[in-house]
Amino acid sequence: MGFLKNKNLVMLVIIVALGLIAWGFMRQNAQKEEIAFPKLQFDDPSKIVINQKEGPTVLIKEGNQWLLEEGVAKFPADPLPVDQLLSVLKDFPWQEMVSQNESKYPDFQLTDAEATRVQWFKGTASQGELFLGRSDWQRQGDYVRVPGSKAVYITKGNIISSFIGQSFKDLSFFKTDPEKITRLSWNYPAEKELFSLIKKTVKAPAATTEDKNQAPPADQTKWFFEGKGGEADLAQEVPAETIQGLLGQIALITAKDALPKAATKTYGFDAFFYQLTVEMDKENQVLTFGAQADESPAYYGENQSKANWVYLIDIPLVKDQLAKKKKDFLTPPATAPTPALPTPPLQK
Repeated sequence: MGFLKNKNLVMLVIIVALGLIAWGFMRQNAQKEEIAFPKLQFDDPSKIVINQKEGPTVLIKEGNQWLLEEGVAKFPADPLPVDQLLSVLKDFPWQEMVSQNESKYPDFQLTDAEATRVQWFKGTASQGELFLGRSDWQRQGDYVRVPGSKAVYITKGNIISSFIGQSFKDLSFFKTDPEKITRLSWNYPAEKELFSLIKKTVKAPAATTEDKNQAPPADQTKWFFEGKGGEADLAQEVPAETIQGLLGQIALITAKDALPKAATKTYGFDAFFYQLTVEMDKENQVLTFGAQADESPAYYGENQSKANWVYLIDIPLVKDQLAKKKKDFLTPPATAPTPALPTPPLQK
């Protein structure tokens, strides 16, 4: 009788142990499902809204172009930060779950009032939503949560900079490859000064040696003042060190801000400070600098290819770096060396 009783006790212990093991496996699987970051629906969205305390940032897609919406105005969006943002949302980089306690949301700055809320839509239908909290520099990530779940996760890498601290507005007033620039013209109407510089390939002189190991002389690209008939005046060469740095500055002119052009305002373009015409291989652009801006310390700028916009360009860039005069490109006359003073005789 005692044997059977002990046997039944052992069986009971085994059954309980197996039950605990099964419960443990079930709990572990449930925890794994909870730990995994939810799959975000991200299917070619047409609108992204980033809500911050300072106000919303609204990106909309029209055709193949993303635009930044500010009130009733729509600005061309800068493709680089937009592509970066889209890449993060498409393949969201997360490390692990760190909490499932809603009372700890303030520790992660993930309350509704503190967090940055990101929403994306396809047409009028909502596709997804995220709450972004504070960064954790030691863990090299940002805290994030998804509506419908209590879980808080930390990302791989600090991604919040893809959503906040970005202007998203395309502020490139003018952009090209400096190698494509073939002609530059400045027009100062108030001073009645107008001049142009032309790039020309100068053929190398014929080789003067029959040494087969010596490379033949190469053609050179040089800049000259424009002469009669629109041709380069080969007698007025522009020093290479004067033109090269300037080409780099002209090839990428970034504005401080861009504004929709108001029909009732001239911005000083009717009596402009100066115009800079940049000719390239297949096109030319006229850049006009008008009056000093009311909004900030800047000049109003207009690019003829972006006729609906007025750009605010830094004063030093407009007034000092780009406002070149003909005298700035003239080769200074050679000066005769100063004759050496006679050496006084030694005193005895």
